Amino acid sequence: MRTERAFYNLIANLVLQIVTAAVGFILPALFITYYGSEVNGMIGSIKQFVAYLSLVEAGVGTASIAALYNPLANQQYLITDRILSATKIFYKRSGYIFLAFLIIISVVYPRLVQNEIEVKTSFLMVLIIGFGGLMEYFLIGKYRVLLTADQRNYIVSLIQALATGLNAIVSVILIIIGTDILIVQTVATLIGLYPICRTHSS
Repeated sequence: MRTERAFYNLIANLVLQIVTAAVGFILPALFITYYGSEVNGMIGSIKQFVAYLSLVEAGVGTASIAALYNPLANQQYLITDRILSATKIFYKRSGYIFLAFLIIISVVYPRLVQNEIEVKTSFLMVLIIGFGGLMEYFLIGKYRVLLTADQRNYIVSLIQALATGLNAIVSVILIIIGTDILIVQTVATLIGLYPICRTHSS
């Protein structure tokens, strides 16, 4: 069973990587063509900042996954629930720290690029992109830990691949018809929340 799940995880992760790579080639080119290199650079920079903020997790996920292996293998559901409850608390604390840093970035970053991008645009863009990352801490954290420890993270990977592909299709359509970049990114973020909501409701 575990070997079978490992195979599923490998295939699902491969699919996700391929979809992500394809989207990574298509969308930036369209951003540059329709909105300019400054906007594309802004979006890339903000996404990097948000990715760096994931350090506030401080290894909570890894520690929780390691702690869950034995209880899951021995079907010790009470211990599993206790570990997941503690994990949820730590993720929420990390989420508040993430939010604090996100607010700081939303104030500081626009001042750094105000000669190239309107302050309002870059300010809102930070919040829009950061919102998706914030929901990871408040909604999906403990579920991702559980699925990973149980070798079923292929579920999240496949849903993410679907959301990423759908995001690309919708974004391309919105870009081509001349939609404002803030609306395009808002829609992309909302679509990106789909795997989080699906995992949370599972």
